[in-house]
Amino acid sequence: MNGRINGEVVAHIDRRLTFYQWLLQVGVILWDTHDNNGEQYCLGVGDDFRAVFRPIVKHLQKLHDKGQFNGNLIASIRIRSQIVGNNPERRIFEVEFTGDMNFGGDNFEIGLRRDLQDLEHLVRSATAAMPEGNRPDSLKLYLLPVFRRYVFQGNIREEGRYFIYFNPLFYDGADRNRLYHKVWELRRRSDAEFQRHVTLASQETSMIHWYHRIPCYFDAYGIPTLYQHPLWHVYRNRSSPHSTYATTPSIIRYLRNATHHYQDYSVGALSSQVNDQLYRLFPDACPKIFFEIVKNFRGENGRRYFGIDLVTFLKDGPFGFT
Repeated sequence: MNGRINGEVVAHIDRRLTFYQWLLQVGVILWDTHDNNGEQYCLGVGDDFRAVFRPIVKHLQKLHDKGQFNGNLIASIRIRSQIVGNNPERRIFEVEFTGDMNFGGDNFEIGLRRDLQDLEHLVRSATAAMPEGNRPDSLKLYLLPVFRRYVFQGNIREEGRYFIYFNPLFYDGADRNRLYHKVWELRRRSDAEFQRHVTLASQETSMIHWYHRIPCYFDAYGIPTLYQHPLWHVYRNRSSPHSTYATTPSIIRYLRNATHHYQDYSVGALSSQVNDQLYRLFPDACPKIFFEIVKNFRGENGRRYFGIDLVTFLKDGPFGFT
């Protein structure tokens, strides 16, 4: 059976792979890497990782929202591999689930926890080959024991599970853009409380001197030149009240302005291009901001500080994979 995607022939392969068979496929893209002056570093997870894990997360959320659970997630996953064009290493993946779903009742909380633990096991299996020192922040924070405690403590049925569904580990560019803007909306509800709690200065989430990463061109005397990178203009003109690196403006304000006002400084720029540039400069921004918000505003804190609980905030204007 053949079909077409963007005009290219897609050859359907009828064999459905288990999760572990999929991991052994040649050419599977698990990591998104970037070359910086000849040195490769990992930005986050790759296209094939998202292609498989986002449907898994969506599957779990739909089940859990209906009071159901999978109960044996690892065994139920089947992945259909489809070759695009004539290149056997260029493939897309479709995820299916076998077996009956379980209605929760008194066992729902136990089943829900089992599903999320199985998901963590799958993430660990897919990322086991990545040395710990090279792991992107999105993965390190997702697996951080203290973050797991935030998820699994209290009433996981009502709150903690959404910290997994909406986790930046599974984001694409559109999701990152949405988070920048939604966090800005949250901050505007109570700017003082937000800045007091979300400092991005802890051991896990430090982004001190983040603005040094923005491209800035200097002359021989160390003075910024007239021709500057558009993202530097956003920083200079919108993020800092004094237009100088001597200040430390908020990266949250900067990311929102960069994605909202980028055409002010580069008329022909595309939103996708800006998102890609920001991702290369700040691959740690989304997971660190998300971690700080969950850390400080879960439970009753969201209502106390902002008049809205964190889950409602996350669910209002859903991300692309929900």
